[in-house]
Amino acid sequence: MSSAAHSSLADCLQRLPVELALKILCDATLLGLAYDRTWAVSLARVSSTVRQLVEPILHHTMVVGIHNAAMIEALAQDPHSTHVFNSVKRFILTFFPGDPIFLTDRATAHVNFDISHLLIHFTSLECVDAPYDILRFIVLVRTGRLRRLALRFGALHDITKLHQEKPYAT
Repeated sequence: MSSAAHSSLADCLQRLPVELALKILCDATLLGLAYDRTWAVSLARVSSTVRQLVEPILHHTMVVGIHNAAMIEALAQDPHSTHVFNSVKRFILTFFPGDPIFLTDRATAHVNFDISHLLIHFTSLECVDAPYDILRFIVLVRTGRLRRLALRFGALHDITKLHQEKPYAT
């Protein structure tokens, strides 16, 4: 975007009511996440005010899969990334730790992912979608209240076992 176009956009936003400008930025971030994540992230670089507005939207959901598990663990060790985990409200684990990784028709390695050290970083967590053993661990050790638990890859009898161990009041 040229500097003339940028200043024209800034002038337009300045003439809008603050609430409307904030709503436009939030909606633009949500649309960007759906269609062009890089563009959505670039909104956080506009200004510190816009960054404070869009970062919670950008970090609302953390999806950990086989291919990004090591990166998420490294991110958790970085003290400069605390704000990322503080903003996460929904955590999705798409694999079972210890599962084999299949690159061809045979297993090449096992996924080692320790969720226990991640839990202390999730200060705003409301929803977890994970395999039974991970949900069980979270329910047993987590002190805060989760609003939603979603069982992934589990048998129906696992839900009964989870409820008997530590029932959650809604």
